[in-house]
Amino acid sequence: MTTELMIAGGSGVALGLIFYYLAIYQVKVRASFADQDKVKTIKKKYLAIVWMCVLVVLNICVVLSKTDIWTKGMYFVLFGIMLNIAAVDILLRRIPNACLLGMMILRIADIVIKQLMGKEMWADALITSLVGLIGIYILCTLPAIVGINMGAGDVKYCSVLGFVFGITGFAFAMGAMVIGLLVYLAYLKITGKGGLKTMAPLGPFLSIGTLLPMFLAAYSII
Repeated sequence: MTTELMIAGGSGVALGLIFYYLAIYQVKVRASFADQDKVKTIKKKYLAIVWMCVLVVLNICVVLSKTDIWTKGMYFVLFGIMLNIAAVDILLRRIPNACLLGMMILRIADIVIKQLMGKEMWADALITSLVGLIGIYILCTLPAIVGINMGAGDVKYCSVLGFVFGITGFAFAMGAMVIGLLVYLAYLKITGKGGLKTMAPLGPFLSIGTLLPMFLAAYSII
């Protein structure tokens, strides 16, 4: 266990730096002239420490579970991707497509490796992922019928989460996300900084909410 904890800590530091500099690049290429202050914000050096600390803590929490070594490694990378999505969405209200593609590639690799490990039939797993992808996409686009539109990036992110974690996992993530949004609304009300009409990026709340099904699965609760 000591060795695994050291690996979790070391990978958290390494991946924290990698994903931090990736976030800087993602913000720079997407920022308009008017958004140059956002580039300066993401370049603040203390954020590199934040990136590393967050990933170290999350990695250690996964290592303490009884899940297999492949899933632990996959989660390490997913944590970094989700942190980047949250950061870019906070600064620019955009979801990086490259991060979404990375999540889908990881899920496909997960299906193949678990088939080889004898833990999951690839056909069943692929069907579950495709049903999650298509089902969540339809669910997110239905409100547009009554004039309630989600951002295109948020729809894509939700759909990819459905692909990676299935409909059940996404339902847990959404439940946690709603709680997070309610806490944020309460904060806005208490501080007088906003209310129900205040726009908030969904990426960070989706990323935080997705931690729930990830840890529930890692600890064999779902």
